[in-house]
Amino acid sequence: MTTLCRILIRCDGSPGVGMGHTVRCLALADELRSVHSCEIAFAVREGMEGIDLIRKHNYRVFTPEKNDMRFDYFSWIMGIIDEYQPWGFILDIRDDFPLALVREIKKRGIKTISIDDISDRRLLADLAFYPPIPQIKRMEWAGFKGKLFSGWEWVLIRPEFSVKKDKPRHLRPVILVTMGGSDPQRMTLTAIQALEMLDAEFDVKVITGPAFFHHDALLDLLKNARHHYQVLNNVVNMADIMRNADIAVASFGVTAYELASQGVVAVFLCLSDDHAESASSFVQEGMMISLGNFARISPEKIADSINDLVSNPTRCKEMSTISIQKVDGNGVKRTAEKILESFNSDTSIEKSG
Repeated sequence: MTTLCRILIRCDGSPGVGMGHTVRCLALADELRSVHSCEIAFAVREGMEGIDLIRKHNYRVFTPEKNDMRFDYFSWIMGIIDEYQPWGFILDIRDDFPLALVREIKKRGIKTISIDDISDRRLLADLAFYPPIPQIKRMEWAGFKGKLFSGWEWVLIRPEFSVKKDKPRHLRPVILVTMGGSDPQRMTLTAIQALEMLDAEFDVKVITGPAFFHHDALLDLLKNARHHYQVLNNVVNMADIMRNADIAVASFGVTAYELASQGVVAVFLCLSDDHAESASSFVQEGMMISLGNFARISPEKIADSINDLVSNPTRCKEMSTISIQKVDGNGVKRTAEKILESFNSDTSIEKSG
């Protein structure tokens, strides 16, 4: 009788950063299910956008009881585990998931897999996966007994971003503006203000997500625009759109790695100092430009950075080549294989025992 690899994934489903977690966890779940025949379920605390997306991929989603004013993280997760009986538990969150809860999960003999976690929960993980963020080097790892995987080869992005095609040649540059699913800081509007300061000729594609609530302000801004803008909402072919862009102005997050996989040179705006530190890896490799925390960025500074790229196609080509080499789009495949190696090792031990 074949032992079933059943895995529970706890990820965020809220607009913005949370949706990035949902998207990369779905990519990993699809790989585990379709290639390795694993059974996958999700535990999502909030965010109907993420929950709906997961359900569209035909996964079971555990959610807390509605209107539960006394939410108990411990009882909710352990109730799911008692019902679902997973072999492994993947954590891709930045919330207050208790450390004591991770310990209790491990007592049950369940493998814990951490995705890009900078909290102390990572020290209890059996497997820990990270993009090449500089924070790892200054983290305290004393007591960690699991396996650590960190680097460009472990970046989790959707499989369509592993496809490599020649980039089209444009008579004038195509600039992509993409700020995530909700853009609460109105970075899209600031980016357009910056683009309107430039005299260079280019075309602009603006991507807005399902939770973008600044459409009226965006349309007002574009009424008398000097450049040509195309606004696309809630797109499903993001890889193709990125592939046809020359330069991007983007909020840092999962999108950054997706852009790199398609060789799109980007100017990053960061929602936090932590994001700015993570983005520095791209800068050090000569792949992208990061302007740091958005709270300290002016439209003029964004305009100057875009202009530097538009006026230097040779530099852009060099940066694009490095990006494609660093992010091959196969991080999901590698991560799934490592998880299955651990599962098969456990199964072999059970059989020999």
